[in-house]
Amino acid sequence: LRRTSFLLSKAEYRQMILLGLQIAVDHMDDVVNTIRSSKDTPTAHQELKRKFSLLDEQAKAILDMRLARLTGLEREKIHKDVALVAEEIADYNDILSRKERVTGIILSEIDEVDQKFSDQRRTKIFQYLPDEITLQSLVEDVSVVVTLSTEGYIKRTTSTEIQAQRRGGKGRSGMLIRENDSTSLVLECTNHETLLCFSSLGVAYSLKVYELPEVGLRSRGKHFANLLPLAKKEKIISAIPLREFEDDHYIMCLTKKGWIKRSKLSHFKKIRSSGIIGIVLADGDELVEVERVSESDHVFIATSEGMVIRFPVTEVRATGRASRGVIGIRMSSKDAHVVALEIIDPKAPDTKSILSVCANGYGKRSKTRNYRAIHRGGKGVISIKVDKRNGDLVGVYFVCDSDDVVMMTSKGSIIRFNVSRTPWWVVIPKVLG
Repeated sequence: LRRTSFLLSKAEYRQMILLGLQIAVDHMDDVVNTIRSSKDTPTAHQELKRKFSLLDEQAKAILDMRLARLTGLEREKIHKDVALVAEEIADYNDILSRKERVTGIILSEIDEVDQKFSDQRRTKIFQYLPDEITLQSLVEDVSVVVTLSTEGYIKRTTSTEIQAQRRGGKGRSGMLIRENDSTSLVLECTNHETLLCFSSLGVAYSLKVYELPEVGLRSRGKHFANLLPLAKKEKIISAIPLREFEDDHYIMCLTKKGWIKRSKLSHFKKIRSSGIIGIVLADGDELVEVERVSESDHVFIATSEGMVIRFPVTEVRATGRASRGVIGIRMSSKDAHVVALEIIDPKAPDTKSILSVCANGYGKRSKTRNYRAIHRGGKGVISIKVDKRNGDLVGVYFVCDSDDVVMMTSKGSIIRFNVSRTPWWVVIPKVLG
């Protein structure tokens, strides 16, 4: 109906122009004399309208008409065009006034499309209930590596793209890094897990892992601002992959100035698209690390001074989301800051060790039993010597002999090696150079 109305409007306009041209060719001598006797084009336009009762468009069409259209054949063609356009108008009006004609045209056009494009169906239709098919069910639940940069770029890559190497090598390029950007987080998870994200402003967000862009090892990925409604200076600093939100587990938040807070994991089960408050921060402070814990765990906090403190999780009383928490570790200088938060189960077999890594690429392993549990709020014990050669402590990680360690440099080079290849108290040269 819209198409026919549009064609009818065009035909009626064309009919109006043709009727004006028909008047011109039928009174050719009078039209020519009128134009010749006029001093200019506007005068000729007005005289044609007055003498022959023409509309503005008709008079303009006559003035724009070529002299070749005054020949006998052209005059006959104009008369034929007037008759043809009248038939078109009558046909369009008939279509608009008769429903059976509209139905007939639709069916005939469908048949034409069917004859021109029809082929054997390539898909199969199954009788599933609507709630049996979800986007997650269409994504294979495979192991992936999620990589986050300090500037907020995130991506997921299949684990098979990262191959094991010997320690001490240069590695291979693992992420295309922009200037002043570096890799801040590497997680191994699966596509069906939920990624609980925390920003530097203490806001919690939620994403499915399969919603992250899946790209190659060299790609930068997509900025978090395209996935979450982040504020101007807000950055995602931590992410926890989860399958379930257990009632007996908690979220432990640690700030740059050493404040720590524990909240139930179930408080983060339902998160709005705009995010929810994860922790209340003091002026000048920011969130640096978030971990999932249980009441039987112990907390390890490391600072840039190379100090580590260990205390039970129960030293931190569980509070609601909108709270600041308590002091976890105290630092000797104003320039020092918290760099890592690690959680360990003291009841588990003592198979793990602490891997301390410094800014200049040096690191070492030490037994967890060497770090005795004390009360929170102290300065801790020395984990690794911080000097000009080593640089500041940048990370502390719990590892087993069977683990593979994946490390990235600030320029995006990546290396993967087995922990058993890292001797006790021996440096790991050029890993994070």
